[in-house]
Amino acid sequence: MKLALTVSPAQKILHEVALKHQVRRDNLTGPRSFRQYVHARHEAMYRLLVELRWPLTRIGSLLNRDHTTVMHGIGAHCRRNDIPAPRPALAARAARFDQARAA
Repeated sequence: MKLALTVSPAQKILHEVALKHQVRRDNLTGPRSFRQYVHARHEAMYRLLVELRWPLTRIGSLLNRDHTTVMHGIGAHCRRNDIPAPRPALAARAARFDQARAA
């Protein structure tokens, strides 16, 4: 008898993002802020929002982040990859952060 392992859609996304960015899955939820980890984490946030339509608080809970950090991460991912933000407020938040940082 074979046992079928079921993987949640969220865990599948985290696994795919980790493989693409060549990081371990625990780096997506950990405290480190190396650029490679941050970019992978932002992509995971974006995909969880767009593909699973999760609320920002749930995404933050999965990745051990606050919902405002998730907002910034999704906006930053969209700006970095020239894709439209799924919600206009997310792009505006990332743009304000970039302006403040440049000043």
